[in-house]
Amino acid sequence: MPGDSELEFDAESMRRLGYFVIDRLVQWNMTLRQARGSNRARRAELEAALGGRPSEEPSDSLALVERILDDAIPYGQRTDHPRFMGYVPGAATWPAVLGDLIADGCNVFGGSWLGNAGTTVLELTVLDWFKQWLGYPESAEGLLTSGGSEANLLGILCARDTIVADDLLAAVAYLTDETHASVERALRAAGLRPDQIRQLPTDGRFRMSPAQLEDAIAADRSAGRRPFLVVASAGTTNTGAIDPLAELRAVCDAHGIWLHIDAAYGGFFALTQRGREALAGIELADSITLDPHKGLAQPWGTGCILVRRATALSDTFRMDPSYLRDARQLDDAVNLFDRGLQLTRPARAVKIWLSVHALGLGPFRRALDAVIDHARFAQELVESRPDASIVTPASLGIVTFRRRDGRDEEAVHRLNASGLGHVSTTVIADTVTLRLCINNFRTIPADVEQVLGTLLEPLGART
Repeated sequence: MPGDSELEFDAESMRRLGYFVIDRLVQWNMTLRQARGSNRARRAELEAALGGRPSEEPSDSLALVERILDDAIPYGQRTDHPRFMGYVPGAATWPAVLGDLIADGCNVFGGSWLGNAGTTVLELTVLDWFKQWLGYPESAEGLLTSGGSEANLLGILCARDTIVADDLLAAVAYLTDETHASVERALRAAGLRPDQIRQLPTDGRFRMSPAQLEDAIAADRSAGRRPFLVVASAGTTNTGAIDPLAELRAVCDAHGIWLHIDAAYGGFFALTQRGREALAGIELADSITLDPHKGLAQPWGTGCILVRRATALSDTFRMDPSYLRDARQLDDAVNLFDRGLQLTRPARAVKIWLSVHALGLGPFRRALDAVIDHARFAQELVESRPDASIVTPASLGIVTFRRRDGRDEEAVHRLNASGLGHVSTTVIADTVTLRLCINNFRTIPADVEQVLGTLLEPLGART
């Protein structure tokens, strides 16, 4: 029974509010296709509706939920919309959403075995799945993270501590001009200066060139520097490009360099036959970043780091303050707080474990295969038109192209303002480029056709 705290809800009030929230979320999901792909509002309007100080006494909880769902949540990008094809979209399955509700509703502490042994085993189980899907060693260590940015940082810190320890002054890391921005930010956070970060140009397929990497390493060694890290990409954000992973592994082996692969976008395509072929060599990495909230249809805030050496994460991050001594006195305990930066952390595995078991692995494989098919279909549609041209062919779920009249930005603004869907531009070879990233299990070919048709419709006279 609840206590006397003013912060406590009685059982009937909990049910009433909970059922109301669930009903509204079901409505949200069931009306996605009819909704706008994105909505904008001015800050002043939103502050008028949502700002202000809280009252001293309780307010109507149902009314407050309605305010959030009516006045806050709709004003942004609907990344789960079937015609949202900008950036790298995400759409969460319903069992995954409920998994987060369970973990949060039970207020699970996900940092230690003492905090919750059951959800620790769920996380270890999910990490084992990921290792198996990628062909990674069973002994590899891993951790679920808040996303790819955190995962990249953890991988880079492991590389730093393993290869150069505290002697960073001469250390050099290598990436490309297509590498995700979180990598450079992580390198800076790890203590590298800008002049210690080599941004190599990509080849004609927007991939890292092993030959250019060799040349850069040789030049740095001749200058007395210490190359220690190569960051390769398995599905770049701009074009979906996959670096030649096996060849880069050979270069790293020849020079004693750590290979980190950022597969935040592309990694889970390994569940498909075509994806496995495209990602050949990913299993050779020293560390890998994955984002289940991209390729595995999980809610935002679900990333992963895998590290080949069994104790690399623990060796880098373990601390032993006296207030954690009780957590160390349990046999066979795995304390996930030893593997990263967070001591207090949510139980991120509940949603993954629940959704994969509830739906089966086959539907996830087929959804990823459909993403590849949709991107190739988009490429075929563009190639069939005289008023557009392909810039980079379909890779995973990404294809880029341009209107021949050069009015790409106008076309994007028109589409996004219409609410039909949402796409984004990028810059390739110094030119603004239209980019589709299809990454939603709800998307069907008709959505692709509708978005492309709207993007390529004639525009009125310039004003």
